Amino acid sequence: MKSLSFIFALALSFIARAQLNTGVEPIINNEAYCVHSELRIGTTLFNTSNQYVLKGTGDTAWIFGMGYGDPIDLRVYRDCTLINTSLIQDARLVDSCIQLFGIASPKIQFITPHFHLDHLNQEFWFKMDSIYGTMQSYIYIHHADKAIGTCNAYCCTGLPCVQGSAYFGTPYDVRWTTPTLSRFRTIGNKNLTCNIVIKYITTSYGGWKVKKASNIHTAGCINLDCDSLNIRIAGSDVNGSCLPPVGWDLLPIHGNANVDSVYNFSGGGGEGKGASSNSYWWWSLLILPAGYMAYRRFRTTSR
Repeated sequence: MKSLSFIFALALSFIARAQLNTGVEPIINNEAYCVHSELRIGTTLFNTSNQYVLKGTGDTAWIFGMGYGDPIDLRVYRDCTLINTSLIQDARLVDSCIQLFGIASPKIQFITPHFHLDHLNQEFWFKMDSIYGTMQSYIYIHHADKAIGTCNAYCCTGLPCVQGSAYFGTPYDVRWTTPTLSRFRTIGNKNLTCNIVIKYITTSYGGWKVKKASNIHTAGCINLDCDSLNIRIAGSDVNGSCLPPVGWDLLPIHGNANVDSVYNFSGGGGEGKGASSNSYWWWSLLILPAGYMAYRRFRTTSR
């Protein structure tokens, strides 16, 4: 009876996530896009990890989040051999966004939301290297997440760990190569105060401030803030007290982008998107608590 109840609860959680967008969502026309990396249980979409692709200045393009990568280590952490991911599709979609930037030979730079394997992995780096080359690319990561994110072992120690532990969700399969490890650059310092600016990404419309996020999810979690358009891209779904100003668009690292309207190059509102499909998700939480608990138990590492 317990197993039947659990299966029913899990099925309800799938229903609750049925409104997830896939593919690409535009944020700023010809300047910023959200690519949804997919996690599936078998063939059923269960969650997305967002990759924000941003046009910089000159020949630079920035990617905030590497998606799920290959499912090998995800299957181990979640003890589920049915997990599948969309690595090849992710690379193709990110490439299609960068082509819209009109950069002949882009220099790809990576910003790490936090160290978990659904945002940081060797596999996606390999894919970008095969398309663009990465000799002039760097992976920027907060110093508090660097050692854990590059430890190259299951739970860093090789010993079992549980969700919530400091090392749960570290990427290790595929292992980081020595050449890739040399491309990491740390940002920030021991000051973990929320909302401190630790780096800037320059753009034609004013740029993005790379800010320290809440320490609740990982110690080195970061957000991206665009003051000129009142947008925050969150580095995790756990904000704590580290919230954007009132009235800003808060774009999540998982799930639908939720931008109220697609911005034009000039910064003005473009085509309205109407009510977010995430509204169905929050409504489902009110009526499907059992499904939500099942979802929390089996979802991917980063919230």
